[in-house]
Amino acid sequence: MKKFNITVLGKTYEVLVEDMGDIITDLPTPASSLSVSDVIPAVSEKEKNIVSPVNGIIREVLVDVGIKVEQGTPLCILEAMEIQNTIPAPEDGIISQILVREGDAVEAGTVIITMH
Repeated sequence: MKKFNITVLGKTYEVLVEDMGDIITDLPTPASSLSVSDVIPAVSEKEKNIVSPVNGIIREVLVDVGIKVEQGTPLCILEAMEIQNTIPAPEDGIISQILVREGDAVEAGTVIITMH
């Protein structure tokens, strides 16, 4: 077993990896320096991740998958330090995924919605 410390979105995890011979042939180098993009599934070039700007609680999701939104359209309400923050669409597009639900706690940088 090999032990690695991996930090994802500011949170450090201790990971034990069992040596299985030559089965794993394509690891990032070095494995102890994995980045968020190595852990979070990649989205196509046309996809846009909308992330939480601060730690908080999702109070309301205002859109559904598949709807067309214009730049500035409110996507969700995020409460941080008792302040309601509206997260707007950064550009025109179509909602691809909603990765949070009302009541979810999120950290700054957490992907909450993807659009294309």
